[in-house]
Amino acid sequence: MLCRLIYFILALTACVSLADDKTIEEAQDHQLPVGIWVGLSNDINKEITALRISKQGSHGFIHASISSALSNGVYYKFTDKDIKCDKYFCHITMAGEQNNSRSLSTFLDPIWDELHVTELDPTGYSDAPKVQSYKLHRVEDLAVLDTYVNNVRKRQPLTGQSGFAGDWIGYTKNENLSVTNNYLVNLYIREDGHAELESYLLRSITPIKHSEFNTGHLQHDDNFIDIEVEALAGLCLGAAKLTLSKVTNNSMSGYYRCLHHRHKNMLNEGFIEFDRK
Repeated sequence: MLCRLIYFILALTACVSLADDKTIEEAQDHQLPVGIWVGLSNDINKEITALRISKQGSHGFIHASISSALSNGVYYKFTDKDIKCDKYFCHITMAGEQNNSRSLSTFLDPIWDELHVTELDPTGYSDAPKVQSYKLHRVEDLAVLDTYVNNVRKRQPLTGQSGFAGDWIGYTKNENLSVTNNYLVNLYIREDGHAELESYLLRSITPIKHSEFNTGHLQHDDNFIDIEVEALAGLCLGAAKLTLSKVTNNSMSGYYRCLHHRHKNMLNEGFIEFDRK
């Protein structure tokens, strides 16, 4: 499945030119621009979504689970015939590999270069359709996801997988800024408390960010950590405070607060959530 995801990532990036101004269905009032769009689509199920609109008329869409390190994905293909645009929105209907259907309504925010998406899943719960809304950001390619998958795959798991020790994969979402920043994050904590944090900014083409710190002497109990560190893998420009609580033995959540380098007052914060790999 992992190799399949990498293949799909490569397929998404093929034949896409962000510099090309050509758009789909030029006769329509509203047009869906050519490009690749990616974002965090589902906080509950922890999914990454990527949408590709190509000038060749063959398009792709994917939901991939963060808790599976993106190895578990649902894929959809559609063409120009499946896109209908009106004055403000473009509507997309598509079928997946198991004949499961999806429909999207998209609105382009030209100021922030974001797609506002409302997704309808007719196979929701209790015979009622499932509806969710999220934002996708334009990216040049999906190299950051490719790098993430390869790094998770090649890293040797830690021997200790109890308490806070172990391999954790998750995400963080920061909406306090004028632009929403979504990250994939990996946290590796050894039994002696030494920790490594990696972050992958979804909308960025820059390399991953990495920082190391120690958690052992800052654990209040077996279910709670409160850490102040000099760097937090690019999530903050300087010092930060990271607070994590165990939800179950295999999941934890919390928040980080970016601190002023001199006064230590909070500048910014974001929610963060992990699952044990």
